[in-house]
Amino acid sequence: MYPKTIDFKAILSLDSPLIDQLQEYLEQEEAEMGGKLEQILAPFGVTQDLAQERAPMHLSAALDQINRNLASYAKGERKITWPQWKRIIHQVQQQVEQRISHLEGCSNELFDQLNQLSLEEWHPRLALTVHELKEILLQKEESLLWNLKRLEGILQKTRQRVVPESWLHTIWLKLSSLWTAIIPDAFVDRLGHSQNQLRAKGHLFSHQYESYLNLVAEAQQHEDILVDKPCLATLETEKQERYLKLALLLNILEINQQKPQLVESVLQHSIEHAVYPDKAITLLGEYCQKLGQHLYQFGDERKRGSSLWADASIQNQIVIETEKHYKEAKSLHSIIQKYQTLFRKQFWFLHRKLGEIENPPSKDPLGKFLEMVLDKLETRSRIIMEWFEELKQHPAKESVKKVKLDILRHREVVDHLSTELSQPLADELMLQEDAFRSVGALQELQELISTNPEVVPEMTRSLFALLRADWRYHMLHEQPKFHALFELHQGLVNLSRNGPYSPKIERFHELLKQIAIPMRRMKVVSDFHYIEGLSGDLRALLQDILGNLQAGVSSGTSIELAAPEQQKLVPLEVLVELHYWYGTFIHEFCFHQPYADAIRRQMLFVDQYLETMAAHIKRPS
Repeated sequence: MYPKTIDFKAILSLDSPLIDQLQEYLEQEEAEMGGKLEQILAPFGVTQDLAQERAPMHLSAALDQINRNLASYAKGERKITWPQWKRIIHQVQQQVEQRISHLEGCSNELFDQLNQLSLEEWHPRLALTVHELKEILLQKEESLLWNLKRLEGILQKTRQRVVPESWLHTIWLKLSSLWTAIIPDAFVDRLGHSQNQLRAKGHLFSHQYESYLNLVAEAQQHEDILVDKPCLATLETEKQERYLKLALLLNILEINQQKPQLVESVLQHSIEHAVYPDKAITLLGEYCQKLGQHLYQFGDERKRGSSLWADASIQNQIVIETEKHYKEAKSLHSIIQKYQTLFRKQFWFLHRKLGEIENPPSKDPLGKFLEMVLDKLETRSRIIMEWFEELKQHPAKESVKKVKLDILRHREVVDHLSTELSQPLADELMLQEDAFRSVGALQELQELISTNPEVVPEMTRSLFALLRADWRYHMLHEQPKFHALFELHQGLVNLSRNGPYSPKIERFHELLKQIAIPMRRMKVVSDFHYIEGLSGDLRALLQDILGNLQAGVSSGTSIELAAPEQQKLVPLEVLVELHYWYGTFIHEFCFHQPYADAIRRQMLFVDQYLETMAAHIKRPS
């Protein structure tokens, strides 16, 4: 007969196969105990060799056999010496102790494993499985209690066969049989305590399971779960399931905080187990990026001409789709906020050892980094939600009626602000004011909701002029709204990003991030040669870009902004992106470092290259 195969997954998740395995294990242990008791009591029963050869029996059957053996020698043929009796009692108590320990261990292990299960692993059969396991253990403990009483009676009869060593010993044996139990009362008390613990823990789990089901039912009715998610459907199925699981658990945690039903640490452990922090942040970032791509597509479609909106049915469909995406963006922002709050509040996300926190995120570099990424993600999701809300509030049929943007007036404002930003002796307060006004001028273009196809190239020109003028102090980078406007513009520009400069821009950005690593760690001096090597790579890359521009000019190629219907990555947009990423690097790392001045001077070659490139750009009038 082949042994049964083991369903490891089902056993680890406390599923029904564990019931059969536990039943088989306990019966085998009970049979072994019965066989060993029969061998221990063999001196006045059957011979020890015969007891070993006999097939294993249940404890009750073994006690019946021992009782029959004892009754067959009722006339006192077999006496037991006092040392034999002491050895028998010690071995019997040892077997009882071992059996009780096994049952207690199974009871404790059941609920220890149950506590290790996260909430998303609580399957529909779990409550029934736990109940069955609990009942098996209770039944085995109750059976052991009954068999201990029978074993006590057998040992009391056996004690009558002990040969006393003196007349005082005879009196002591007779008197001790009246008030002293051979099986200690402590064993019975332990079994009773174990049964009470089993019932109490079982009742507590049943209450927790019922509370969990109520929380799940309530959380599934939350708007974050019910809202349509067309962007989420574009992700891989596994990522969709992971996000929905995370969203459900975060909503359960929120509801539980308002009306406590479960221990909060259980929910925290479940969220950590469902999606680890780094993977959760990556998943939320990818989802946010998908929403951003749909946002840019909505904005791009508005600039393809009013003929697109001539049909009333198309207008209505666009309004419906915009409303869907707005609700989805709002739902995602809500989930990110909840996760952000939880991440900041709970140190166990990153470091936990036996329930005690070590190296909390506030002191841990990885924790700081993840918190910074999560903060940026929350800001980005909020901005995307606000952009969708703006689209929703300005339907296409209303935008078509807008008066054409006064491009010339806008250029005059931008040119004036560029002059102000480039003043060499302006103080910091004046430059901050000029940067704030510059962001206001960019906002007036209404790049997202406008149906004017000239808005996108005009935004490119404006960003180029302002970033070029702000080369020294990078005050524009202190304005949060400026980063949002730049991201929106890049999203609209990069929808058909197919220019030869795309890999070069990505390489430029990557080199700046590598240079930032030792600066972030405050190891500029020790890593000076590393920074110098990367600076050389950066210089070679900029020379390559400049060479392409010069080759285009010498061949007579017109280097200017492409027509809206032929948008691609052209040199002016290249310079805008190079200026932005370089300005971000300088603003973040070169104003608050011990060697900021030295680093700034070392990086001046980048400013010189960008200015040389600007001289090769033909700016349309």
